[in-house]
Amino acid sequence: MKNIHKIIIFNILFSMVNFLFSSEDLFYDIKDYYDNGDFIGLREFLQQKKDEILPASSLEEEYQLLYIKIFEAKSLFCLGKLDSVSALMHEIQSNETYKNLLFHDLQEKNLCEHEKCICTKYKFSGYELMDAWYERDKLFASVWIVVKKKRGASNEYFQIPDPTVVKYNASHDVMYMLKGPQQALKKIPPPDENDIIKYDKEIAQYNRIDDLNKEFMSMAKEPKKRKRLEFIEKLFDNEDYYSLKIPYLPILNKSKNFVKDDWYKLYTVDTRENEISRNSFRLKRTRKDHQKNYKLFIRWNQNWTLHEAIDNNIISLEFPEEYLKNSEDRVFSIDGINILLTDSLKNKGIEFGGVEERPYEKWRFPDSKYGDLLNEEKEVIETRRYDINVNSYKSEDIEIIFHDGYADYNDEIKEIKKTKTLSIIAISLSLLLILFFQ
Repeated sequence: MKNIHKIIIFNILFSMVNFLFSSEDLFYDIKDYYDNGDFIGLREFLQQKKDEILPASSLEEEYQLLYIKIFEAKSLFCLGKLDSVSALMHEIQSNETYKNLLFHDLQEKNLCEHEKCICTKYKFSGYELMDAWYERDKLFASVWIVVKKKRGASNEYFQIPDPTVVKYNASHDVMYMLKGPQQALKKIPPPDENDIIKYDKEIAQYNRIDDLNKEFMSMAKEPKKRKRLEFIEKLFDNEDYYSLKIPYLPILNKSKNFVKDDWYKLYTVDTRENEISRNSFRLKRTRKDHQKNYKLFIRWNQNWTLHEAIDNNIISLEFPEEYLKNSEDRVFSIDGINILLTDSLKNKGIEFGGVEERPYEKWRFPDSKYGDLLNEEKEVIETRRYDINVNSYKSEDIEIIFHDGYADYNDEIKEIKKTKTLSIIAISLSLLLILFFQ
């Protein structure tokens, strides 16, 4: 009798779990958020459901987690967060467990009837599919800002060979703000269940523009939030030169029912607002396949100057390659902690930044110290660069000391400090005695 009771209780509990996590109930909960355009609320709901399942202890729960991840990717796309979608889609497609649960990509044309595939098991419709994501190059483009050489219709631009920041009168940062097209609607209408993909495309573009315009208003009110005009990314069609890249701008036309116009406006302004200029542009459709990249030509201001782009959060150190060949005892210290270049550096906020060749004459290295390190054939010194992320350290000011880290170095430093302290005490006593006997 007791065993029968146990079986009945087990069946009841099992039925409750199945009810709690049934794909149909989960779908209708998701659909309510989706149809209302509340993708932020949907992400919070999905996280809650995921927390209830983790850690997955059965195959069914793995299906449920994959189903939730697919909608996480879908909600991020509809919010216009394309970088985040890319990372999550890669995770879904590369996960070894999910390869046994999803046998194809998430396009409608590839839906299958395999009983073990999640698209059959959960009866996928347009809500679960990511066709709009796979067509993102037709919906969004990157704009690369370059500086025009000549006035008029010329497409010649200054080719900037190194990462560079623009200054006004060589002292003030030149900033930029981007304003998106004007939107005619406060909210995109609910999706037509017969054409979810169209809704996905429009809501993703709408939300991306909405984010751009909110960011623009924030920058207009608070100048500290503006972004520097800097050329720090390799130009898409010429890897030898640098440009300013603005990614994921919706490609629009006036027929879109949610936009009043399809004009973007790029404002450049120095930090003291002496001069403000505006460049208006559209992302034009072409007869060819939609392109991922557009160049925007802006005029050069006679008060602008170019300077090396420096990341204020990174300190770069370069050491001659020959100097580091016997690096077992070569160290520097940060805030009193010895750094051995032969150790793992990532947990210290330090990354290897590459090898450089520095012209010997240009850098004016003292012959007495560096003559032996010169590559006479090339007349350069080969160096290694290490980048220190200052955000990895708690104090606002950090102290970097260079020295040879031999075995007794720390003991000698303590002795030197002790000697300094004793010297200060001795000098102070001497001064007091002199004053006393006067």
